[in-house]
Amino acid sequence: MISNGISQLEVWPPLACLNQYLIVDDERGIRETLSAVLRDEGFTADAVGTGEECLKAITRRAYGCVLLDVWLPGINGLETLSQMRESNCERRGP
Repeated sequence: MISNGISQLEVWPPLACLNQYLIVDDERGIRETLSAVLRDEGFTADAVGTGEECLKAITRRAYGCVLLDVWLPGINGLETLSQMRESNCERRGP
């Protein structure tokens, strides 16, 4: 039991998703290189090419980190980030 009377602390994001990365970049070579480096280091890495794909991906899985390019086709990285915040994606579970 924790000293403030709370028996269980809510940890967010869940520890299970902390090693899961989402790479969002319109350049395939960058997505593939970052994914390979992260996987070599023991992380899970998914990669998508647009902001729209990013928004779909975060509804399906919780990520510990999103590596988001600013200059994307369609909705850019800043708009994607804004929509992620509006949807409160950090509170979604795996």
